[in-house]
Amino acid sequence: MIGASILLYSSYGGVLMKSKRIPVEEQYRLIMECRQSGLTD
Repeated sequence: MIGASILLYSSYGGVLMKSKRIPVEEQYRLIMECRQSGLTD
């Protein structure tokens, strides 16, 4: 999950770091959606 967190923060520019109410599972789901959208390699 550490790697996923790094990807998350690099992808979103730290936006979600300001919203710590978002659970890890939700963050991971956002990462998966981002990948499927082609926004990340």
